[in-house]
Amino acid sequence: MPAERPSISQFFSHGVRRAEGSRETEACRRFTVWVDRAHTSGPLVDAFLGGKVSSAVLGLSPTSSTVNLARLAPVLDWTLGRANELTVIEGSWFHRWDRVVFDRLPLAEAERTSLRDMRKLHGRIRRVAESNGLSRKLALLTWPEAGSLPKLVATARAVDAAMEQSPEFRSAMMSVVGDYLAHVRLSHPRNLNADDETSLLSYVREEVTAFAYLVQHVSPVEVYPGADLPIMRRIAKGEFADVLDVDLSQRTHVSLQLIPTPVGIIRIGTPGDWPEIERLIRAWPTHFVAEALPQVRADFDNCSTTLCEDGTGRVLGFMVWRTDGAEMELLWMAVDPAFARQGVCRSVVQAVLCERGPERRVFGRTATLDSIIPNSGFSGAAYASTRRFFEGFGFRLGKRHEKYWGPTNHMIEIERLYE
Repeated sequence: MPAERPSISQFFSHGVRRAEGSRETEACRRFTVWVDRAHTSGPLVDAFLGGKVSSAVLGLSPTSSTVNLARLAPVLDWTLGRANELTVIEGSWFHRWDRVVFDRLPLAEAERTSLRDMRKLHGRIRRVAESNGLSRKLALLTWPEAGSLPKLVATARAVDAAMEQSPEFRSAMMSVVGDYLAHVRLSHPRNLNADDETSLLSYVREEVTAFAYLVQHVSPVEVYPGADLPIMRRIAKGEFADVLDVDLSQRTHVSLQLIPTPVGIIRIGTPGDWPEIERLIRAWPTHFVAEALPQVRADFDNCSTTLCEDGTGRVLGFMVWRTDGAEMELLWMAVDPAFARQGVCRSVVQAVLCERGPERRVFGRTATLDSIIPNSGFSGAAYASTRRFFEGFGFRLGKRHEKYWGPTNHMIEIERLYE
């Protein structure tokens, strides 16, 4: 069975230990690391995922949940499973500007606080790396000492010169400030002044400078658990080449999503999984009739399948899907009844949605609640919970089609639109 873009769908499921009172329990929190295709770009994506790029840079935000142990361990394991050398850049030092603007700290105090946070986070990263035997492959970029590196200083001068010479480039940098403010407005509703905008522009300038330096002189591959910085994509495409003297043409950004995986592991389906897929379809006579199996099999053979299995080959849940580059269609989904309402399908759907690239519409076809199939156990009313499930992912009801599958079996589309 062909799997679309299998090189993109790299994964790693990881269990961690945590204390509960006086006891420790194994695998209390599990996460699957999955590549978010919509925010991944660059010429070296396939080479990196295939283990053919020797080094990479991992960016971490100190305010992100990724820096807690449950998430940090699988991210490090996943990245170092594909690169022999990893340079970690974490943003505590950059976030001193947040403290100046939003916490109203003097710059000197904000710097001291940020340095303290940086040392704590570096210690946590080292402990995780040591516990997994990865220390020898890991390097931590330490700020502000790195700011005095000659090549980084030269990159900073190039960015400053571009901001002075090009109103277009400066406007693009300010748009990043605007996007950031829109993102944090709910948690920081206070009005800002011109000095605040200047401080946040310094924040953006430092980040752009740092990543431009890393791409040119450390590794062209950036790994980040989150979305890319849009202006970096624009620079990599050469939009400001006439004023910005940096070459980011090989820049490759790999965006990661950490998917909570309460049970099992998430992976791409293979032809050998069909007996398990059939078993799950037959387990839900209220949702599927036996006559649907040939179509399920045809879609399984010709489209892509993402599934959760228990490590022995037993499939706990699955989704069959396809995409034509313009739209992604969700075709079939089922869960092992013994694992219903345990987060299995939620994990699978999250992984499938990570496979969305340029597609702006994701949709599925489901029975209307008033659908019936005489002389069978099928009931459209059973799909009420399916609707609620997908509403939790931002899907809404679309067009209704009468008699789509039969005289009393109607169809309604569910869809999610992306900007």
